Amino acid sequence: MKDRTTDEYKAALHGIVEGVVNLNNIINNLMELVHVNTDIRDFEMIRIDELAWEITDEFKLMYGEQQLAVTYNLPEDPSKATIYGNRRLLFIAINNLLKNALKFSEGKTVNFVVSSIADTTYIQISDEGIGILPEEMEKIFQPFYRSNNALRFPGNGIGLSLSQNIFRLHNAAIHIASEVNKGTTFTVTFQ
Repeated sequence: MKDRTTDEYKAALHGIVEGVVNLNNIINNLMELVHVNTDIRDFEMIRIDELAWEITDEFKLMYGEQQLAVTYNLPEDPSKATIYGNRRLLFIAINNLLKNALKFSEGKTVNFVVSSIADTTYIQISDEGIGILPEEMEKIFQPFYRSNNALRFPGNGIGLSLSQNIFRLHNAAIHIASEVNKGTTFTVTFQ
Protein backbone atom coordinates (compact mmCIF):
# COMPACT_ATOMS: atom_id res chain seq x y z
CA MET A 1 0.00 0.00 0.00
CA LYS A 2 3.02 2.31 0.22
CA ASP A 3 5.72 3.24 -2.24
CA ARG A 4 8.88 1.20 -2.08
CA THR A 5 12.32 1.49 -3.60
CA THR A 6 13.34 -0.56 -6.61
CA ASP A 7 15.63 -2.63 -4.38
CA GLU A 8 12.77 -3.42 -2.01
CA TYR A 9 10.61 -4.58 -4.93
CA LYS A 10 13.47 -6.68 -6.29
CA ALA A 11 14.01 -8.28 -2.86
CA ALA A 12 10.29 -9.06 -2.55
CA LEU A 13 10.16 -10.59 -6.03
CA HIS A 14 13.31 -12.59 -5.34
CA GLY A 15 11.67 -13.97 -2.17
CA ILE A 16 8.53 -14.87 -4.12
CA VAL A 17 10.55 -16.70 -6.79
CA GLU A 18 12.44 -18.68 -4.12
CA GLY A 19 9.12 -19.59 -2.49
CA VAL A 20 7.68 -20.78 -5.80
CA VAL A 21 10.77 -22.88 -6.56
CA ASN A 22 10.60 -24.45 -3.08
CA LEU A 23 6.88 -25.15 -3.45
CA ASN A 24 7.50 -26.70 -6.87
CA ASN A 25 10.16 -29.00 -5.35
CA ILE A 26 7.76 -30.05 -2.59
CA ILE A 27 5.01 -30.81 -5.11
CA ASN A 28 7.39 -32.80 -7.32
CA ASN A 29 8.64 -34.79 -4.33
CA LEU A 30 5.08 -35.51 -3.21
CA MET A 31 4.18 -36.66 -6.71
CA GLU A 32 7.19 -38.99 -6.71
CA LEU A 33 6.19 -40.28 -3.27
CA VAL A 34 2.69 -41.11 -4.51
CA HIS A 35 4.06 -42.57 -7.75
CA VAL A 36 6.40 -44.91 -5.85
CA ASN A 37 3.45 -46.60 -4.18
CA THR A 38 1.90 -47.49 -7.54
CA ASP A 39 4.74 -47.83 -10.04
CA ILE A 40 6.12 -51.37 -9.96
CA ARG A 41 6.16 -51.69 -13.73
CA ASP A 42 9.28 -51.51 -15.82
CA PHE A 43 11.41 -53.61 -13.52
CA GLU A 44 14.48 -54.95 -15.25
CA MET A 45 17.92 -56.32 -14.48
CA ILE A 46 20.15 -53.32 -13.75
CA ARG A 47 23.91 -53.33 -13.49
CA ILE A 48 24.66 -51.43 -10.30
CA ASP A 49 27.88 -49.98 -11.75
CA GLU A 50 26.05 -48.50 -14.75
CA LEU A 51 23.38 -46.98 -12.51
CA ALA A 52 26.09 -45.55 -10.23
CA TRP A 53 27.89 -44.04 -13.25
CA GLU A 54 24.68 -42.33 -14.38
CA ILE A 55 24.03 -40.94 -10.91
CA THR A 56 27.60 -39.77 -10.31
CA ASP A 57 27.85 -38.16 -13.76
CA GLU A 58 24.78 -36.04 -13.04
CA PHE A 59 25.90 -35.36 -9.47
CA LYS A 60 29.38 -34.20 -10.53
CA LEU A 61 27.90 -32.04 -13.27
CA MET A 62 25.69 -30.25 -10.73
CA TYR A 63 28.01 -30.07 -7.72
CA GLY A 64 31.55 -30.44 -9.01
CA GLU A 65 34.12 -33.15 -9.35
CA GLN A 66 35.74 -32.60 -5.95
CA GLN A 67 32.51 -33.09 -3.95
CA LEU A 68 32.22 -36.85 -4.58
CA ALA A 69 34.69 -39.72 -4.22
CA VAL A 70 33.45 -42.92 -5.87
CA THR A 71 34.83 -46.41 -5.21
CA TYR A 72 33.77 -49.59 -7.03
CA ASN A 73 34.32 -53.03 -5.49
CA LEU A 74 32.79 -55.24 -8.14
CA PRO A 75 33.39 -58.74 -9.49
CA GLU A 76 34.93 -59.22 -12.91
CA ASP A 77 31.68 -60.72 -14.20
CA PRO A 78 29.25 -57.77 -14.53
CA SER A 79 26.22 -60.07 -14.32
CA LYS A 80 27.15 -60.73 -10.66
CA ALA A 81 26.58 -57.04 -9.86
CA THR A 82 22.98 -56.72 -11.03
CA ILE A 83 19.77 -55.95 -9.21
CA TYR A 84 16.18 -56.29 -10.31
CA GLY A 85 14.43 -52.94 -10.19
CA ASN A 86 13.12 -49.75 -11.69
CA ARG A 87 16.06 -47.68 -12.91
CA ARG A 88 14.31 -44.30 -12.61
CA LEU A 89 13.13 -44.91 -9.05
CA LEU A 90 16.51 -46.22 -7.88
CA PHE A 91 18.18 -43.20 -9.49
CA ILE A 92 15.90 -40.91 -7.45
CA ALA A 93 16.48 -42.79 -4.18
CA ILE A 94 20.27 -42.96 -4.42
CA ASN A 95 20.49 -39.39 -5.71
CA ASN A 96 18.45 -38.22 -2.68
CA LEU A 97 20.94 -39.86 -0.32
CA LEU A 98 23.87 -38.28 -2.14
CA LYS A 99 22.28 -34.82 -2.14
CA ASN A 100 21.56 -35.09 1.59
CA ALA A 101 25.13 -36.18 2.29
CA LEU A 102 26.47 -33.21 0.35
CA LYS A 103 24.07 -30.75 1.98
CA PHE A 104 24.81 -31.82 5.53
CA SER A 105 28.59 -32.18 5.07
CA GLU A 106 28.93 -28.48 4.25
CA GLY A 107 31.41 -28.78 1.41
CA LYS A 108 33.38 -31.80 2.58
CA THR A 109 33.78 -34.72 0.21
CA VAL A 110 31.03 -37.35 0.12
CA ASN A 111 32.13 -40.98 -0.29
CA PHE A 112 30.06 -43.27 -2.51
CA VAL A 113 31.01 -46.96 -2.48
CA VAL A 114 29.39 -49.46 -4.86
CA SER A 115 30.07 -53.11 -4.01
CA SER A 116 28.96 -56.60 -4.90
CA ILE A 117 30.16 -59.55 -2.85
CA ALA A 118 28.79 -63.06 -3.38
CA ASP A 119 25.03 -62.62 -3.92
CA THR A 120 24.80 -59.28 -2.14
CA THR A 121 25.05 -55.89 -3.83
CA TYR A 122 25.20 -52.77 -1.75
CA ILE A 123 25.88 -49.07 -1.88
CA GLN A 124 27.33 -46.98 0.90
CA ILE A 125 27.15 -43.20 1.13
CA SER A 126 29.21 -41.48 3.83
CA ASP A 127 29.68 -37.88 4.81
CA GLU A 128 31.58 -35.96 7.48
CA GLY A 129 28.66 -33.71 8.31
CA ILE A 130 26.41 -32.79 11.20
CA GLY A 131 25.29 -36.34 11.94
CA ILE A 132 21.94 -37.47 13.31
CA LEU A 133 21.00 -37.25 16.96
CA PRO A 134 20.48 -40.75 18.45
CA GLU A 135 16.96 -39.93 19.66
CA GLU A 136 15.97 -38.84 16.15
CA MET A 137 17.39 -41.82 14.25
CA GLU A 138 14.02 -43.66 14.23
CA LYS A 139 12.15 -40.59 12.98
CA ILE A 140 14.22 -39.49 9.98
CA PHE A 141 12.24 -41.60 7.50
CA GLN A 142 8.89 -40.10 8.51
CA PRO A 143 7.47 -37.82 5.79
CA PHE A 144 8.09 -34.11 6.51
CA TYR A 145 10.24 -34.89 9.58
CA ARG A 146 13.32 -32.68 9.98
CA SER A 147 15.74 -33.31 12.80
CA ASN A 148 16.56 -30.42 15.10
CA ASN A 149 20.17 -30.06 13.96
CA ALA A 150 19.07 -30.00 10.29
CA LEU A 151 16.61 -27.12 10.53
CA ARG A 152 19.16 -24.52 9.43
CA PHE A 153 19.56 -26.33 6.10
CA PRO A 154 17.04 -26.04 3.25
CA GLY A 155 14.70 -28.99 2.77
CA ASN A 156 11.18 -30.27 3.21
CA GLY A 157 11.59 -33.64 4.91
CA ILE A 158 10.42 -35.75 1.98
CA GLY A 159 13.66 -37.09 0.47
CA LEU A 160 14.51 -39.80 3.00
CA SER A 161 10.91 -41.00 3.20
CA LEU A 162 10.77 -41.22 -0.58
CA SER A 163 14.10 -43.08 -0.73
CA GLN A 164 13.04 -45.55 1.96
CA ASN A 165 9.81 -46.32 0.08
CA ILE A 166 11.74 -46.92 -3.13
CA PHE A 167 14.25 -49.19 -1.38
CA ARG A 168 11.41 -51.13 0.28
CA LEU A 169 9.82 -51.60 -3.14
CA HIS A 170 13.12 -53.18 -4.20
CA ASN A 171 13.42 -55.37 -1.07
CA ALA A 172 16.54 -53.48 -0.04
CA ALA A 173 17.53 -52.91 3.59
CA ILE A 174 18.87 -49.58 4.87
CA HIS A 175 21.31 -49.35 7.75
CA ILE A 176 22.39 -46.01 9.25
CA ALA A 177 25.46 -45.29 11.34
CA SER A 178 25.82 -41.74 12.58
CA GLU A 179 27.71 -39.67 15.10
CA VAL A 180 26.79 -36.07 15.81
CA ASN A 181 29.26 -33.59 14.29
CA LYS A 182 31.27 -36.45 12.76
CA GLY A 183 29.05 -37.72 9.95
CA THR A 184 26.59 -40.29 8.73
CA THR A 185 26.84 -43.46 6.66
CA PHE A 186 23.85 -44.96 4.83
CA THR A 187 24.32 -48.55 3.66
CA VAL A 188 21.68 -49.94 1.29
CA THR A 189 21.82 -53.71 0.79
CA PHE A 190 20.14 -55.42 -2.18
CA GLN A 191 19.58 -59.17 -1.90
